[in-house]
Amino acid sequence: EGNRNNFNNVKAVQVITYEIVKSDTNNDKRLTNSDLLTVSLSSPEGERYTEMLSNVEEVIGYQLIDDASLAIMFKRDDRAFIAYVSLIDFKITSEIELPKSKEN
Repeated sequence: EGNRNNFNNVKAVQVITYEIVKSDTNNDKRLTNSDLLTVSLSSPEGERYTEMLSNVEEVIGYQLIDDASLAIMFKRDDRAFIAYVSLIDFKITSEIELPKSKEN
């Protein structure tokens, strides 16, 4: 009973991620997986909706770093990046381009 609203618990920090196609970026007259994505976040209640990344080709994955940071791995312009996001104020704290793999 006493743990229901324990905000000191790291597991209490949560975020909802969205991958949204907002426009027909490949001009095929349809909104599909082939169009570029906008990655957004909100609180679990759907509040504080914030667009974080635009013109994303593919989201590779998400990794919770700690109770206040999220890493988003994604591709843009055929290059891979990691964006580090503050879950306190929903802002990108840094964005790093990953080196290309030898197989490309």
